[in-house]
Amino acid sequence: MTNSLIRPTVGEVYQLLQGVSGLLVHFSGAPKGAGKTDAERLWFPDDLQKVLDGKAQGGLSASVVMPGDRFGQHYASNAVGCVGVILGLHSPQSLRCADAADCGSWTDQTGSRMCDAPASLSIQELALTISNRRQGCYNEWVIADYIPLGILAMPPFEVRTGGSPSDLPGGGDLSPELAGDSPVEVPKFLDLASVRRVFPSQPLYTMTGEGIALVGPDDSTSIILHDQIY
Repeated sequence: MTNSLIRPTVGEVYQLLQGVSGLLVHFSGAPKGAGKTDAERLWFPDDLQKVLDGKAQGGLSASVVMPGDRFGQHYASNAVGCVGVILGLHSPQSLRCADAADCGSWTDQTGSRMCDAPASLSIQELALTISNRRQGCYNEWVIADYIPLGILAMPPFEVRTGGSPSDLPGGGDLSPELAGDSPVEVPKFLDLASVRRVFPSQPLYTMTGEGIALVGPDDSTSIILHDQIY
């Protein structure tokens, strides 16, 4: 039972994140997204809107990211995306699993991200999922019963949208028969202004060499304290 899980308090988790200027983020384009199957997959921005609307409370895959990390779909990234929803915890039991690498989670028939949750997870063990993260890799925390706290957007601002094969580089040369009508993953590069236009009601954050920054209406950035988010 979820209520029997022994977890650090929400305050302890936030203090741990504060110590490394870390944010817990579910990224768009993650294989561990909020969709049910490939056929029902949600693309940007619908995947993140579902999370913002609180319709993925059964479980999400997230990563702890910090200033100086690398973002994107390339092999040496510390996250599996560039744009995501910053997650908070409703209770200690919101934290299901955590690992310094991939924790082997899976999606059930409802689309919720599941994992073999350990009965007990200490704050020391949780800290190791951050400090023991390998260079060029991401860690994984599985979060349920979350609180959406805003949007994080990081260069190169790459997202994956759904389109036709003709939208891919060189795809315009395909015949209708070869292109087909099934949606395919199409990469798209945004900027801070375009991310804000997609999520106008959400606070928008980014990270710089100086720390976590709030993005203003004119795309200016101002460094903020960690506890202004958590």
